[in-house]
Amino acid sequence: MTYQSIVAISNEVRFVLNTTYQVNLTAQNASLAARRAGNVRGFQAVASSLKVFSQELADAMNAMSEEILAMARDVSLDYRLRRNCSFFASALGVAMDDMTLENALEGVSRQRASVMDQLCRRTQHLGPRLQSSLRLCSKGRALARSATIEAAYGGSSESLLRNVAHSIERTIEEIHQRLKAIIASLKLSMDECI
Repeated sequence: MTYQSIVAISNEVRFVLNTTYQVNLTAQNASLAARRAGNVRGFQAVASSLKVFSQELADAMNAMSEEILAMARDVSLDYRLRRNCSFFASALGVAMDDMTLENALEGVSRQRASVMDQLCRRTQHLGPRLQSSLRLCSKGRALARSATIEAAYGGSSESLLRNVAHSIERTIEEIHQRLKAIIASLKLSMDECI
């Protein structure tokens, strides 16, 4: 795994996190609009469920952000250890049969293997979290479709509620696509671990 791939995944997770906050805000506004519209309790219930969904997804993304930060530290440490290995290997080439240099190279190599093993474990743990977030997104998409249906009972506010529901649905679809992109990127990184 490269530092660039970690940064790319981190940026996608940050985008999803920011977007979940937008969904939450939109759902709150939809709930207020439904109250003003009158007898649209179904829409209010769906909007409330959408707020819960967005908070659950935000929590999942925050946890992933912490894991990705740890992965970035592992990648950075691996780069440093790789430079150290290169240094000791060059020094050993100049000063043949120097046990101190051989031991240092062996120690750094073991440390690097340990860091890479930890990085691969972190990468593997991220996969199920992303799959869980993807399933959560499916729930959010279903809720957004329900909001569209419930908007039909909004009377004079039907078009407003329908627009809000469609906006939420598009946003959740974008989140879904971003999560799928992260999973694809993660699969490529996991192939490096094997």
